[in-house]
Amino acid sequence: MLLSTLGQLSTSVQQLAAGQERLAAVLGPLVREALVVRRQRLNPWRSSNRSRDEQAEFKEALIAFYSCAPAEAAGKPMVRCMVTERMLPRPVVIASHIWKHSTLGVGLDEFGLRPVDVSSARNGLLMCSKIENQFDILNVAFSYDLLMDKFRFHVLDRTLLALPVVDSSSKTGQEILSSYGTDWLRDIPTFQQLDGQVMRWAAPALPFRRLLAWHYALARSKWSSRLSGASSPERELPAASLRSPGWGERSPDALWPEEAAMDLYDHAVSRSQRDAAEDDEQDSDEI
Repeated sequence: MLLSTLGQLSTSVQQLAAGQERLAAVLGPLVREALVVRRQRLNPWRSSNRSRDEQAEFKEALIAFYSCAPAEAAGKPMVRCMVTERMLPRPVVIASHIWKHSTLGVGLDEFGLRPVDVSSARNGLLMCSKIENQFDILNVAFSYDLLMDKFRFHVLDRTLLALPVVDSSSKTGQEILSSYGTDWLRDIPTFQQLDGQVMRWAAPALPFRRLLAWHYALARSKWSSRLSGASSPERELPAASLRSPGWGERSPDALWPEEAAMDLYDHAVSRSQRDAAEDDEQDSDEI
Protein backbone atom coordinates (compact mmCIF):
# COMPACT_ATOMS: atom_id res chain seq x y z
CA MET A 1 0.00 0.00 0.00
CA LEU A 2 2.76 2.43 0.98
CA LEU A 3 4.79 1.58 -2.09
CA SER A 4 1.74 2.11 -4.29
CA THR A 5 1.11 5.51 -2.70
CA LEU A 6 4.75 6.54 -3.13
CA GLY A 7 4.61 5.42 -6.75
CA GLN A 8 1.52 7.54 -7.38
CA LEU A 9 3.15 10.50 -5.64
CA SER A 10 6.28 10.16 -7.76
CA THR A 11 4.15 10.03 -10.91
CA SER A 12 2.28 13.17 -9.82
CA VAL A 13 5.55 15.01 -9.17
CA GLN A 14 6.82 14.05 -12.60
CA GLN A 15 3.57 15.19 -14.22
CA LEU A 16 3.74 18.48 -12.29
CA ALA A 17 7.33 19.05 -13.41
CA ALA A 18 6.39 18.29 -17.00
CA GLY A 19 3.45 20.70 -16.71
CA GLN A 20 5.73 23.43 -15.37
CA GLU A 21 8.11 22.95 -18.28
CA ARG A 22 5.25 23.22 -20.78
CA LEU A 23 3.96 26.33 -19.01
CA ALA A 24 7.45 27.89 -19.02
CA ALA A 25 7.76 27.15 -22.73
CA VAL A 26 4.48 28.94 -23.39
CA LEU A 27 5.00 31.88 -21.01
CA GLY A 28 8.74 32.39 -21.61
CA PRO A 29 8.39 34.24 -24.93
CA LEU A 30 5.52 36.32 -23.53
CA VAL A 31 7.61 37.35 -20.50
CA ARG A 32 10.58 38.26 -22.68
CA GLU A 33 8.34 40.29 -24.98
CA ALA A 34 6.84 42.09 -21.97
CA LEU A 35 10.34 42.95 -20.71
CA VAL A 36 11.33 44.41 -24.08
CA VAL A 37 8.18 46.54 -24.16
CA ARG A 38 8.83 47.74 -20.62
CA ARG A 39 12.42 48.61 -21.43
CA GLN A 40 11.26 50.66 -24.38
CA ARG A 41 8.59 52.38 -22.28
CA LEU A 42 11.09 53.39 -19.61
CA ASN A 43 13.70 54.60 -22.08
CA PRO A 44 12.06 57.43 -24.00
CA TRP A 45 15.45 58.73 -25.17
CA ARG A 46 15.15 56.82 -28.41
CA SER A 47 13.14 59.20 -30.56
CA SER A 48 12.60 62.93 -30.57
CA ASN A 49 9.77 63.11 -33.07
CA ARG A 50 7.81 66.34 -32.75
CA SER A 51 5.74 68.54 -35.04
CA ARG A 52 6.71 72.14 -35.67
CA ASP A 53 3.45 73.39 -34.15
CA GLU A 54 3.97 71.41 -30.94
CA GLN A 55 7.58 72.54 -30.77
CA ALA A 56 6.74 76.23 -31.19
CA GLU A 57 4.01 76.13 -28.52
CA PHE A 58 6.20 74.20 -26.10
CA LYS A 59 9.10 76.57 -26.66
CA GLU A 60 6.97 79.58 -25.75
CA ALA A 61 5.86 77.81 -22.56
CA LEU A 62 9.48 77.06 -21.56
CA ILE A 63 10.68 80.59 -22.29
CA ALA A 64 7.97 81.96 -19.98
CA PHE A 65 8.36 79.33 -17.23
CA TYR A 66 12.15 79.53 -16.98
CA SER A 67 12.30 83.31 -17.55
CA CYS A 68 14.45 82.90 -20.65
CA ALA A 69 12.68 85.84 -22.27
CA PRO A 70 14.29 86.78 -25.58
CA ALA A 71 16.32 89.91 -25.97
CA GLU A 72 16.86 91.63 -29.28
CA ALA A 73 20.12 91.62 -31.24
CA ALA A 74 20.10 93.55 -34.49
CA GLY A 75 16.34 93.10 -34.52
CA LYS A 76 16.65 89.32 -34.14
CA PRO A 77 15.20 87.30 -31.21
CA MET A 78 17.62 85.69 -28.75
CA VAL A 79 16.84 83.02 -26.15
CA ARG A 80 18.83 81.95 -23.09
CA CYS A 81 20.28 78.44 -23.20
CA MET A 82 19.79 76.91 -19.73
CA VAL A 83 23.09 75.01 -19.87
CA THR A 84 25.48 77.63 -21.22
CA GLU A 85 23.58 80.53 -19.56
CA ARG A 86 24.14 82.51 -22.76
CA MET A 87 21.71 84.41 -24.96
CA LEU A 88 21.78 82.70 -28.34
CA PRO A 89 19.85 83.12 -31.59
CA ARG A 90 16.39 81.66 -31.15
CA PRO A 91 16.84 79.02 -33.90
CA VAL A 92 19.94 77.67 -32.09
CA VAL A 93 18.06 77.00 -28.84
CA ILE A 94 15.84 73.90 -28.81
CA ALA A 95 12.85 73.34 -26.53
CA SER A 96 13.68 69.77 -25.52
CA HIS A 97 11.24 67.45 -23.78
CA ILE A 98 13.02 65.57 -20.99
CA TRP A 99 10.57 62.63 -21.18
CA LYS A 100 10.09 62.60 -24.93
CA HIS A 101 6.80 63.84 -26.37
CA SER A 102 6.68 60.93 -28.80
CA THR A 103 5.84 58.63 -25.85
CA LEU A 104 2.58 60.56 -25.26
CA GLY A 105 3.41 60.30 -21.58
CA VAL A 106 3.47 56.50 -21.42
CA GLY A 107 5.69 55.42 -18.51
CA LEU A 108 5.39 58.61 -16.45
CA ASP A 109 3.07 56.86 -13.99
CA GLU A 110 6.06 54.88 -12.74
CA PHE A 111 7.52 58.16 -11.46
CA GLY A 112 4.37 59.43 -9.78
CA LEU A 113 3.49 61.66 -12.73
CA ARG A 114 0.54 61.70 -15.14
CA PRO A 115 0.67 61.19 -18.91
CA VAL A 116 -0.42 64.84 -19.40
CA ASP A 117 2.75 65.93 -17.57
CA VAL A 118 4.67 65.17 -20.76
CA SER A 119 3.52 68.60 -21.95
CA SER A 120 4.35 70.37 -18.67
CA ALA A 121 6.98 73.10 -18.80
CA ARG A 122 8.74 71.19 -16.01
CA ASN A 123 9.28 68.38 -18.52
CA GLY A 124 11.42 70.59 -20.70
CA LEU A 125 14.76 72.35 -20.97
CA LEU A 126 15.98 75.06 -23.33
CA MET A 127 19.32 73.87 -24.71
CA CYS A 128 21.40 74.72 -27.74
CA SER A 129 20.86 72.12 -30.43
CA LYS A 130 24.20 70.34 -30.13
CA ILE A 131 23.75 69.74 -26.39
CA GLU A 132 20.18 68.60 -26.94
CA ASN A 133 21.28 66.07 -29.57
CA GLN A 134 23.80 64.53 -27.16
CA PHE A 135 21.28 64.54 -24.30
CA ASP A 136 18.88 62.50 -26.42
CA ILE A 137 21.42 59.71 -26.90
CA LEU A 138 22.64 59.67 -23.28
CA ASN A 139 26.05 61.22 -24.01
CA VAL A 140 25.53 64.16 -21.65
CA ALA A 141 23.45 64.20 -18.48
CA PHE A 142 22.65 66.12 -15.30
CA SER A 143 23.43 64.67 -11.87
CA TYR A 144 21.33 65.86 -8.94
CA ASP A 145 22.77 66.82 -5.55
CA LEU A 146 20.02 66.16 -3.02
CA LEU A 147 21.80 67.98 -0.23
CA MET A 148 22.34 71.19 -2.20
CA ASP A 149 19.25 70.77 -4.40
CA LYS A 150 21.41 71.52 -7.44
CA PHE A 151 22.07 69.93 -10.83
CA ARG A 152 25.51 69.49 -12.37
CA PHE A 153 26.19 68.99 -16.08
CA HIS A 154 28.38 66.06 -17.16
CA VAL A 155 29.90 65.14 -20.53
CA LEU A 156 30.12 61.35 -20.54
CA ASP A 157 31.26 61.02 -24.14
CA ARG A 158 34.79 62.38 -23.78
CA THR A 159 35.22 62.68 -27.55
CA LEU A 160 32.96 65.73 -27.36
CA LEU A 161 35.15 67.73 -24.98
CA ALA A 162 37.07 69.79 -27.54
CA LEU A 163 34.00 70.63 -29.62
CA PRO A 164 32.09 73.92 -29.33
CA VAL A 165 28.46 73.49 -28.27
CA VAL A 166 27.26 75.49 -31.28
CA ASP A 167 28.11 74.31 -34.78
CA SER A 168 28.44 77.33 -37.05
CA SER A 169 29.82 75.33 -39.98
CA SER A 170 26.59 73.50 -40.85
CA LYS A 171 24.13 74.76 -43.44
CA THR A 172 21.74 75.85 -40.68
CA GLY A 173 24.61 77.51 -38.82
CA GLN A 174 25.61 79.48 -41.91
CA GLU A 175 22.03 80.67 -42.40
CA ILE A 176 21.90 81.86 -38.78
CA LEU A 177 25.25 83.63 -39.17
CA SER A 178 24.00 85.48 -42.21
CA SER A 179 21.00 86.72 -40.20
CA TYR A 180 22.53 87.33 -36.78
CA GLY A 181 26.11 88.24 -37.59
CA THR A 182 29.06 86.80 -35.62
CA ASP A 183 29.11 88.79 -32.36
CA TRP A 184 27.15 86.13 -30.46
CA LEU A 185 29.74 83.46 -31.42
CA ARG A 186 32.64 85.11 -29.59
CA ASP A 187 31.99 83.48 -26.22
CA ILE A 188 30.67 80.06 -27.23
CA PRO A 189 32.06 77.41 -24.82
CA THR A 190 33.31 73.94 -25.59
CA PHE A 191 31.80 70.86 -23.98
CA GLN A 192 34.90 70.68 -21.77
CA GLN A 193 34.27 74.17 -20.40
CA LEU A 194 30.75 73.13 -19.38
CA ASP A 195 31.70 69.71 -17.99
CA GLY A 196 31.05 69.67 -14.24
CA GLN A 197 29.31 73.05 -14.22
CA VAL A 198 26.55 73.58 -11.63
CA MET A 199 23.27 74.67 -13.14
CA ARG A 200 21.78 77.86 -11.76
CA TRP A 201 18.19 76.69 -11.89
CA ALA A 202 16.15 77.85 -8.91
CA ALA A 203 12.71 77.16 -7.46
CA PRO A 204 9.95 77.44 -8.35
CA ALA A 205 11.11 77.15 -11.99
CA LEU A 206 12.67 73.69 -11.74
CA PRO A 207 12.46 70.80 -14.20
CA PHE A 208 11.18 67.42 -13.02
CA ARG A 209 14.15 66.32 -10.95
CA ARG A 210 13.11 62.67 -10.85
CA LEU A 211 13.12 62.44 -14.67
CA LEU A 212 16.54 64.06 -15.03
CA ALA A 213 17.84 61.76 -12.27
CA TRP A 214 16.52 58.71 -14.15
CA HIS A 215 18.08 59.95 -17.39
CA TYR A 216 21.39 60.38 -15.54
CA ALA A 217 21.16 56.87 -14.09
CA LEU A 218 20.72 55.38 -17.57
CA ALA A 219 23.48 57.53 -19.06
CA ARG A 220 25.87 56.63 -16.26
CA SER A 221 25.07 52.93 -16.70
CA LYS A 222 25.66 53.20 -20.43
CA TRP A 223 29.09 54.77 -20.00
CA SER A 224 30.36 53.09 -16.82
CA SER A 225 31.93 50.14 -18.64
CA ARG A 226 33.54 52.44 -21.23
CA LEU A 227 35.02 54.82 -18.68
CA SER A 228 36.59 52.26 -16.38
CA GLY A 229 40.14 52.60 -15.12
CA ALA A 230 42.11 54.27 -12.38
CA SER A 231 42.19 57.66 -14.09
CA SER A 232 38.68 57.39 -15.45
CA PRO A 233 36.39 60.39 -15.23
CA GLU A 234 33.62 57.90 -14.41
CA ARG A 235 35.14 57.53 -10.94
CA GLU A 236 34.43 61.21 -10.38
CA LEU A 237 30.77 61.01 -11.37
CA PRO A 238 28.21 61.19 -8.55
CA ALA A 239 26.36 57.96 -7.90
CA ALA A 240 22.85 57.61 -9.30
CA SER A 241 21.20 57.40 -5.85
CA LEU A 242 17.60 57.21 -7.01
CA ARG A 243 16.32 55.84 -3.73
CA SER A 244 18.04 58.21 -1.32
CA PRO A 245 15.81 59.22 1.64
CA GLY A 246 16.33 62.84 0.59
CA TRP A 247 13.90 62.39 -2.27
CA GLY A 248 11.06 62.19 0.23
CA GLU A 249 11.78 65.74 1.31
CA ARG A 250 12.41 67.20 -2.14
CA SER A 251 9.71 65.32 -4.04
CA PRO A 252 7.38 63.46 -1.64
CA ASP A 253 5.24 62.16 -4.52
CA ALA A 254 8.17 60.85 -6.56
CA LEU A 255 8.19 57.15 -7.41
CA TRP A 256 10.87 54.98 -9.00
CA PRO A 257 10.68 51.93 -11.27
CA GLU A 258 11.60 48.67 -9.61
CA GLU A 259 15.28 47.75 -9.36
CA ALA A 260 15.02 45.28 -12.23
CA ALA A 261 14.22 48.13 -14.61
CA MET A 262 17.86 49.23 -14.49
CA ASP A 263 18.77 46.37 -16.79
CA LEU A 264 17.18 48.35 -19.59
CA TYR A 265 20.39 50.33 -19.99
CA ASP A 266 21.68 47.71 -22.40
CA HIS A 267 18.69 48.48 -24.59
CA ALA A 268 19.51 52.18 -24.33
CA VAL A 269 23.09 51.50 -25.38
CA SER A 270 22.23 49.34 -28.37
CA ARG A 271 19.52 51.71 -29.54
CA SER A 272 21.62 54.85 -29.19
CA GLN A 273 24.51 53.16 -31.04
CA ARG A 274 22.15 52.19 -33.85
CA ASP A 275 20.73 55.72 -34.03
CA ALA A 276 24.28 57.14 -34.17
CA ALA A 277 25.17 54.74 -36.98
CA GLU A 278 22.05 55.77 -38.90
CA ASP A 279 22.99 59.43 -38.44
CA ASP A 280 26.47 58.72 -39.79
CA GLU A 281 24.99 56.96 -42.81
CA GLN A 282 22.65 59.88 -43.45
CA ASP A 283 25.51 62.37 -43.20
CA SER A 284 27.54 60.29 -45.66
CA ASP A 285 24.61 60.22 -48.10
CA GLU A 286 24.26 64.00 -47.90
CA ILE A 287 27.97 64.47 -48.63
